[in-house]
Amino acid sequence: MKALVRARTIPCLAAAVIVAPLVVLFLLQAVVSLRWRMEHDTPLLHYAGYLMNVFGKIPYRDFFETSMPGTFLFHAFIGRVFGYDDLAIRVTDLILLSGLSLTMLTKVRSVIWTEQRMELGF
Repeated sequence: MKALVRARTIPCLAAAVIVAPLVVLFLLQAVVSLRWRMEHDTPLLHYAGYLMNVFGKIPYRDFFETSMPGTFLFHAFIGRVFGYDDLAIRVTDLILLSGLSLTMLTKVRSVIWTEQRMELGF
């Protein structure tokens, strides 16, 4: 049993050596991304959220945009909570990315732990 546990420790250390630099790279990229500008449709949708929050405008009646109503509500929420600048969009991106990453990590860990318990006979 101890030999099996030792055999599992080496791959875990190797995985940690590989994953640790990737985590550092991910964090550095997250910090650098805070300076990115909004592009393409995002400024238009954010402006629609601004019109809804500040001026009480209603999409499709007071201004024309071809996106679905949920998109306007999402950008209105971002504007109300984080503001209407580029940093607000980047912070929202990072929050959503972190939430998705944590969800994926918990799902993957549960599968890995289940397989390891089955191999060890627990």
